[in-house]
Amino acid sequence: TFAAVSSRSGYKLSGTLIPASSTLLAIFDITANANEDVTFEVSSSDITVNVSRVQTDSNGTSNTWTLKNQDGTTLDTATVTDTAATVVFDFASSEFTVPAGLTRSLFIYGDTTEFEDDGDTVQLYLDDTATDLDWSINNNGVEYNDADKIFRGDIYAGSFVNPS
Repeated sequence: TFAAVSSRSGYKLSGTLIPASSTLLAIFDITANANEDVTFEVSSSDITVNVSRVQTDSNGTSNTWTLKNQDGTTLDTATVTDTAATVVFDFASSEFTVPAGLTRSLFIYGDTTEFEDDGDTVQLYLDDTATDLDWSINNNGVEYNDADKIFRGDIYAGSFVNPS
């Protein structure tokens, strides 16, 4: 494949969940395995992130989640309900390029203020459904749907739990 995705090698976020308006929930590394750049074009590429959660209660208010690159640039924001099973980031704020032969990171921050009860849990993962990842090569405008290969077996970030 042209691209490979993994949770941060040798580094897995997990542990105690401290509710906050911007909690770092996942770091996913993307590698361009070929002699060409892997690109995520503004508003035409996307990545679907699955949310596994145990949430005791909800105020029914949607929250903002943010996708950033390793330099802290916001690539997209998404409005997420307290019951959402997925979050779709479509790179509406900025494109993301992984130069040929290199690895770059995506950071996902979520508003976890509704995870205030003992035992509340959240974990993000990338599911191996083909359309859960749309990307391009060298900004060529052609979108590839290869999550069934790239995310094979699903890719999990760490799990956070509000201790009881």
